[in-house]
Amino acid sequence: MAAFFDEYGEREWARFEDGRTSPISLAVHLHYLHRFVGAGDRVLDAGAGPGRFTLELARLGATVTVADVSSGQLELNRRKLIAVGLEDHIADRMQADILDLGA
Repeated sequence: MAAFFDEYGEREWARFEDGRTSPISLAVHLHYLHRFVGAGDRVLDAGAGPGRFTLELARLGATVTVADVSSGQLELNRRKLIAVGLEDHIADRMQADILDLGA
């Protein structure tokens, strides 16, 4: 799975922009982030990908721990947060498979 998302690259970011229902899905996700997350909150963004929601969580003032199975997606995530000056909201980044919660 990691190799798939490593190769998928920037297309993962664009996933919420393509198709008829994608913008609606993005709006619903953002609505709930804005409703339930605020400055000073600590959030785990599991399956964070390139940072679509990591970025929004950081804009809301949360401290975010980022996890994704793909090292490529984690690197895109890091670059996007640096580009907008929000990298200081990241507590940690880790490559992890959220389907494997074993010790």
